[in-house]
Amino acid sequence: MNQIMLSLSKEELEALIRRVVREELSYLLRVSVSSLLEDLRQEGPDDSAEDDLLLQESLKILQEYRDKPGAWMK
Repeated sequence: MNQIMLSLSKEELEALIRRVVREELSYLLRVSVSSLLEDLRQEGPDDSAEDDLLLQESLKILQEYRDKPGAWMK
């Protein structure tokens, strides 16, 4: 078995870990978003009345939280 010994400073190790995590997260986000957009099985049947109800409820929530930026973090 071949072994390689590397010396990294704490800062270099942290930078490496951040880079790997950032690359993995960006990959997972690309895969997840694209698969959701391509897979329409999660979509229910067309229901204009239900769509309108959801839109009205969403607009109501937007109005309630418009002046409360901290509420968006929840």
